[in-house]
Amino acid sequence: MARIAQLTQRTNQMNCTTRRRTETELEALLRGGVECLAVEVSDRFGGYGLTGVALYERAGDVLRVDTLLLSCRVLGRGVEHKVVAELGRL
Repeated sequence: MARIAQLTQRTNQMNCTTRRRTETELEALLRGGVECLAVEVSDRFGGYGLTGVALYERAGDVLRVDTLLLSCRVLGRGVEHKVVAELGRL
């Protein structure tokens, strides 16, 4: 939870909403029905760790994305496409 909060506060380049959140705020969202897709990335050179987050809610056939962000360390590696594809699958 700490790393997810940190990403919301520090990620600027690929942050679709720029909503900054604390751990307490994130925990309240999750208790309220918001779901979290945490993205960990690795390649042949090693792991980048937790580098992306999508917070979303389901409402029938609709998936409402509240927050979508990725660390600049993984931009341009196709991660953004995989995250959006996973949200589409959900």
